[in-house]
Amino acid sequence: MDMSNAFTSGCMTYFPQAHIVYDKFHIVQDTNKRLDEVRKAEVGEKKLLKGHRFTLLHLRKNLPEGRLQGRPR
Repeated sequence: MDMSNAFTSGCMTYFPQAHIVYDKFHIVQDTNKRLDEVRKAEVGEKKLLKGHRFTLLHLRKNLPEGRLQGRPR
């Protein structure tokens, strides 16, 4: 069965005793879509930290003066 809300709702309304079973294609499609959303969010977060690895891994007192400006608190 198709996973759309309208289709599922219609089936539940007109066939209340039926068992809802989704086909493999739609489950895989939905999973891939959600994984892609998570991947994009992770990439966006990593862009914020790009270039700050050295700064984040060292103690404030050991950093050169120029590195203190970009260090998140």
